[in-house]
Amino acid sequence: MIGTNECMLKNGFKMLFGTTVFGYLFDYRMKLAGRYLSNTDKTIQEIACLVGYEHQSHFTTAFKRKFCVSPQQYRASLCRGTVYRNIMERA
Repeated sequence: MIGTNECMLKNGFKMLFGTTVFGYLFDYRMKLAGRYLSNTDKTIQEIACLVGYEHQSHFTTAFKRKFCVSPQQYRASLCRGTVYRNIMERA
């Protein structure tokens, strides 16, 4: 798209995907974090780094904002077999 400015690209992205570029990236990172929590034994700190957070506390806050449970609570629910229903559906 020659001659397309940043604003037009952002508007086109939002129209196509129904969210902003930042929102899309945030959702992707949180869904990826959920997969790491479910399928690996990596620490919360390691997962935070893998999905692009320098500080575990920032990652935990973002995860909780997205899924209404902390990464620790989510992982514990997997171990107990009481997985939060449809948590990853929100992603």
